Amino acid sequence: DEDEIIYKKRLNIKEHHVESKEEGLDLAKKLLISNAISEESAEKTIQSLQDLEESMHGAMLIDKDTGKRIDDKGIKGVRVTGIASADIAEYQESLKKDGREGLHLEEALILASKIASCKGIVAELCWSDDPSYVIGYVGTKDNYERIPILKEEGNPIGGRAFFVDTNQLNDNYTLDDLIDYLEKQVVLIE
Repeated sequence: DEDEIIYKKRLNIKEHHVESKEEGLDLAKKLLISNAISEESAEKTIQSLQDLEESMHGAMLIDKDTGKRIDDKGIKGVRVTGIASADIAEYQESLKKDGREGLHLEEALILASKIASCKGIVAELCWSDDPSYVIGYVGTKDNYERIPILKEEGNPIGGRAFFVDTNQLNDNYTLDDLIDYLEKQVVLIE
């Protein structure tokens, strides 16, 4: 029921260190593969995001096994909405205790936490469309794997992909249900 508010825990933050975009993309691929994404799917998706000629407004939904895109929303993608922190002051304080601050991280972590809570999604790959922000991440069911370099400085194109386990989709839980959860369900992150 979309009117019901759901509360979910925030993902754990894991920091990684890389020296270049190539190292960052290689690490992203390894993290995806270690979270049940096929090598083919990880490679195809990284290439698709790099090949974008303009930023996506939302995310592409990708079959975790084949790497095939399974939504039909084009450059618009699936737009995740209906998220906030259950208590913003407490949330910011918990990040500060971890030695982490900044609006990019705050927003990305809340978003990734909702996405991770969605049935059928096993991982996410994202980098920003902000030309001066080269950090990206792999989101898993438990962790926000922060990668310091996933694109070139000055690149204004960002992208996001959600990897879907299509075996979890059926008559009782369809791709439309999954998309509705992402686009409409209100989720507060604790």
